[in-house]
Amino acid sequence: MKYRNSKSTLFLMVLIIAILFFAVTSAVCAQIFAKSHILSTKTTRLNHAVAQAESAAESFKAVNGSLEAMAKLFPGAALDKDTLTISYDADWQPFTADVKNSGSGTEGISTEDTGTEGTSTEDTRGVPTGSDRQSAYELTLIRLMDEGHCVRAHIDVTVAGSSDAIYTLDIQKYVKGR
Repeated sequence: MKYRNSKSTLFLMVLIIAILFFAVTSAVCAQIFAKSHILSTKTTRLNHAVAQAESAAESFKAVNGSLEAMAKLFPGAALDKDTLTISYDADWQPFTADVKNSGSGTEGISTEDTGTEGTSTEDTRGVPTGSDRQSAYELTLIRLMDEGHCVRAHIDVTVAGSSDAIYTLDIQKYVKGR
């Protein structure tokens, strides 16, 4: 009888150790998945920031450093002396002048009324447009002093309301006849 009781105790101890092993292993796996999700989110944000900064840099070079001409290329951009700021929503869609000022939806996106008061609308993907859209990211292009025949600028892409840069880029272009 005693011999049989000893076997069941041993079996229960092995079962408990196996359960603990699987619990620890699942906790480690959960941490790995959480960190991979965070890394994926940061990588996606960096890829979008690089693409937007390169687009702004190419535009700056195409217009020979004229911020007024760049403001026409980016309708929702805010121009202040030597600084051009472009705001983006969480999907990296730039705000246009009509969205920033009047709260209406963007062109080319079909919208439907959500039934709430105000100008609350959603596009076909369920992303808020109009006054419900919030600035999630900002691209700031600062035109630096010209050096001879070169126009220079510094671009920062940040999370809105933060000074921590996701991506920075310094550019310069030789302009003949300056």
